[in-house]
Amino acid sequence: MSQTILEGSILGFCPALNEEEPASFWLKTLTVVEHIQLPPGLHQSFEPGLTRGRRVRVFVDENAGQLVARLIFPLVEGALSVPETGRIGKVQVCMHKNCCQNGARELKNALQDALSRHPQGEQIVLEAVGCMDHCKRGPNVRILPANRVYHRMTPIGVIALLHRSFPQRAPVTSWLSWSAS
Repeated sequence: MSQTILEGSILGFCPALNEEEPASFWLKTLTVVEHIQLPPGLHQSFEPGLTRGRRVRVFVDENAGQLVARLIFPLVEGALSVPETGRIGKVQVCMHKNCCQNGARELKNALQDALSRHPQGEQIVLEAVGCMDHCKRGPNVRILPANRVYHRMTPIGVIALLHRSFPQRAPVTSWLSWSAS
C-alpha cells in the first residue's frame, strides 16, 4: 500500500446503493481524472463547503490500484497549489465585472506585454480568474506561490509588482568576476 497527495477539483460524488452517504467521488487534477473511494464515516467529517467544483487536497492510500481517501482538505481559491512543472509562479487577475469596470482588462493586457519581454516570462502563468472577494478595492491581482493579493492595481503598478515578485536572475558569470585580492 502506498500513500500520496492529490490536488484538484471535485467533479461529483457517487452514492452507495441504498445509502445517502457518498461512497466515492471524482477528482480532476492537472493531468487526470481520478476515482477516489470514501471509507464509511469520512463523509460525515466533511465541512458543508465540500461540494462539486470545490478545490481540495486529498491524502489517499493506493491499494491494488484503488485510491481510498484518508483526509480531505478544502483549498482557498487561488491558494498555494502544487506547482506546474517548469513554472516559477502565477499571476492571477480578477476579471469579475467590478474589477473590469475599474481597469482589469488594461492590467491583463499590460501583464501580457510585460511577460512577453520578461526573461522568465515563459515560466510565469498569467491567469484570468473570477471574483477575489475584494470588489470595492479592485482591480485585484494575486501572485502565486506567495498567495498575496494586491488591490487598486494600475498597469504601471502591476508591471513593477511583476518584476518585484519575479526578479530577474543574475547570470552566474557576474559571480565569476569576483576576486579575493
